Amino acid sequence: MNHSKPQDKKLGNQKRLLSQTSRVALLLAVLAAGLFFTTKPYSAEGKKLGATQGVVQVQGVPVEGVTSAVVNFEELAKQQALNPGISDPSPRAITPPKTIVEVEGEPGEAEAPNQAAQVDVPSPLIPSPAPATNFAGLNDIPFAPPGTAFFTIPPDTTGAVAPDSVNRVFTTLNNNYRIQDKTGTQIGSDVSMTNFWAPTGAVSPFDPRVQYDPYNDRWILAGVSNAQTANTSILIGISQTSDPGGSYFLFRIPARIVSDPAAVNFADFPMLGFNKNWVVVSINMFSNVFVDGRSLVIDYATLRTGVTSGTYFTGVSAANAGFCMHPATTYSATENTEYLVAHQSSAGATYRVHTITGTAAAPVFTIGVLKTRPGGGWVQPGGNQLPQALGTCAPSPSPTPMRMESGDAFVRSNVVFRNGTIYYPQTVGLPAGAMTHTAVQWTQLDNAANVLQGGRVDDPTATATNGGKWRAYSSIAVNANNDVLFGFSAFASDGFASAGYTYRDHTDAAGTMRDPVIYKAGEDCYSKDFGSGRNRWGDYSHTMVDPTDDCSFWTIQEYAKLQAPPTVGGSTSKWGTWWARVNAVSSCATLVAATGSLVTESCVPANGQIDPGERVTVHLQVTNSGLGPAVNVVGTLQSSGGVLYPSAPQNYGTIAPGATVGRDFTFTADPALTPGQMITATLQTNLGPVTYNFTAGPAPCGGVRLVTSSSLTCTSPSNVQATVTVSNIGTLPAANVMLTTAMLGSTSGTPLPQSLGTINPGANVGTTVNFATSGGSTLTLGGTFTGGTFNSTKRVSISCSPTSP
Repeated sequence: MNHSKPQDKKLGNQKRLLSQTSRVALLLAVLAAGLFFTTKPYSAEGKKLGATQGVVQVQGVPVEGVTSAVVNFEELAKQQALNPGISDPSPRAITPPKTIVEVEGEPGEAEAPNQAAQVDVPSPLIPSPAPATNFAGLNDIPFAPPGTAFFTIPPDTTGAVAPDSVNRVFTTLNNNYRIQDKTGTQIGSDVSMTNFWAPTGAVSPFDPRVQYDPYNDRWILAGVSNAQTANTSILIGISQTSDPGGSYFLFRIPARIVSDPAAVNFADFPMLGFNKNWVVVSINMFSNVFVDGRSLVIDYATLRTGVTSGTYFTGVSAANAGFCMHPATTYSATENTEYLVAHQSSAGATYRVHTITGTAAAPVFTIGVLKTRPGGGWVQPGGNQLPQALGTCAPSPSPTPMRMESGDAFVRSNVVFRNGTIYYPQTVGLPAGAMTHTAVQWTQLDNAANVLQGGRVDDPTATATNGGKWRAYSSIAVNANNDVLFGFSAFASDGFASAGYTYRDHTDAAGTMRDPVIYKAGEDCYSKDFGSGRNRWGDYSHTMVDPTDDCSFWTIQEYAKLQAPPTVGGSTSKWGTWWARVNAVSSCATLVAATGSLVTESCVPANGQIDPGERVTVHLQVTNSGLGPAVNVVGTLQSSGGVLYPSAPQNYGTIAPGATVGRDFTFTADPALTPGQMITATLQTNLGPVTYNFTAGPAPCGGVRLVTSSSLTCTSPSNVQATVTVSNIGTLPAANVMLTTAMLGSTSGTPLPQSLGTINPGANVGTTVNFATSGGSTLTLGGTFTGGTFNSTKRVSISCSPTSP
């Protein structure tokens, strides 16, 4: 990261958001503007957030000066074919994200840590699940035409996935946007980030973000543009449908406010989140130093119609964790509060959770209380620290290649709200006071911002030269069961930058993670700074839950590819991105029996019970009592427990959490059942068995009942062929079925007799019989089975005439 200059006395004087005097002035101004709201009480999961320490609500201004456009991704992609010209490859270092000197809270300001919370517990030797699917995302290639063939550093690794019904993966990097299906096959052509946002007037857009909203089936995109100009802007886009290749509403929104001096002209590092009420993009605002943290809060319902209506909150200082205020991806269709997590101090292990409450049209931004993560502090990482092997890199400036940037401890990747709690990731330097390596950690908070648990992926023995594992640029996802996937980049002095993850099951001990997995190993060293001296990586990654089942996971991470032409900015090093889908250890959906009811009976008179030997149809209902959807449920009734000759499997489709779906099945009750005996109908599904109990009726019933059907065709002027089907509509199997009689008028058919074997209840057997005649008016069929006979006669009309010359 590019550390900004220490902010001299200004930063030191801003240890608090406001002095007592300025707080009063701000509150009066807010009251005068009619923008002061009462905070929403919290649930029993935690005390009211911000009830102590003089928490302040931030004044906002209406969103104005918006430039909008509508684009179609597929149409933009076609421009490649219309404009195939390729320029010479040119380097473009994406505007580097700035960082700040951390601000410690005043003595006694931070709330004491929850010492009961389990954090950073050494992990048991339990393997994480292997990838179910993995494939290449988008690599180090030039901007898609038309335009200059720029190569960029870094990619700013991010992407999102849609449900299986949409079957799309959308990767959005600083160079290009790419659509694939969920096996990795590319759909259409790439679109450069520049060309995607150009219709809004965006110049040199960077720092892409993307989310898939499973509740409204929309793709939400963000970025920033026009850096270090009077037009520095925040970019927001939303798809009009669930198809990422379709049309989007795009908006470019000024990041400056009227009172900003001209030097305040750099909107940096957008961070995207949403809930049912708002889409939120937070930025860090700079002049030559950090100015404040800002959050653009857009009414989500109006955004989906192509209109931006919202509030722009500004003025959150570094002393109040205004830097990198990352909004949450809210996995809830009902949660009204949007949470923003911000790291404040590494040495003090402090953080704040800001909140947005109120209504969609009138949001309220409240600064959170300073809190402390238990377990102690760490070192703020930064600069070229991450080790790598030499590979094909030239040894410069020493026998080892240039190290890679680690990023800092601020919350740079996605925050998740799930099941009433908040999760966030970060990179840390360890051990505290004498850093030898970096690790990645996650923290879970209740909705009052108190730590519940936290974990680390850490190799405590690692140094820059001993082959130990360093990790950075983590991101997190949490499914409906509270299972966790934690993605990251991995580094070592004897290896190359690789893509990895680790898994945590909801049944695992608090504060632990399972063994790390490297799912895409680095292939070569990476040294590409475009003359800046900064060997940039990241700047972030993305991990998410598959919206199909709200259970399995996806992660996209960066890795070092083999060096290859062209030479760009004096380097042939290449980065790549790689996707992995990881299944949770157990399903998030749970199927249980709802009701099983009797629909029809074969025995007369019907008595409302399933009698031994009776053929019945029952309606079997299944309820999903789990937290995630049950997808493509197929039920197969088993031949067991008093159930004989069941009908074919039935498709229950997708069953939402709490929903109940029923299907009809037919079977014969075992004749050996005794009155009052239990009949257990077992429905085997792709998520396990579901059972239903019925009581056998008082009287044995049923038997064999064979019926015939037929059709006649002329195979020649003097031959008629009958296609005959014998069906058992009774309740017991017909054994040793023989077709012995077949007469068309007075002509006997051949071949006869024919053995049809055993025909079970509900089953049928077909055969053919030929008659050496030109026609007839009656067809008689008959035969035998063990214990009985069957026969039928029906009128027919067929006459086979010679073919006309």
